[in-house]
Amino acid sequence: MRLRRLKVATTLLLVLAIGALAAWPWVFAAKPARDAPQREREAYGVWVVAYFGAMIVLFGAAAAGGLLVVRETRLEFRERSRANLDALIEGLREDHQKKGDQ
Repeated sequence: MRLRRLKVATTLLLVLAIGALAAWPWVFAAKPARDAPQREREAYGVWVVAYFGAMIVLFGAAAAGGLLVVRETRLEFRERSRANLDALIEGLREDHQKKGDQ
């Protein structure tokens, strides 16, 4: 259950990051003119930096989520592999005992 929630969260973060990346031409379409007041150009600059900072955070969080998904999947695989090996050994032991009883 934990792995499923982690996968959903990672996918959501990646979709949001890609959506933000795809939307940048529309977000920055209202670029102020060169002769616009200094305050307006500074506000636009802060907006650009904040937007790209948010994109970096989104992509970073999606990458971290991906690493966590890989780690959890690896641990789950290790547990299943160990359980399968235990079942195989138990089955072989039982078969060996049956042959010895005959």
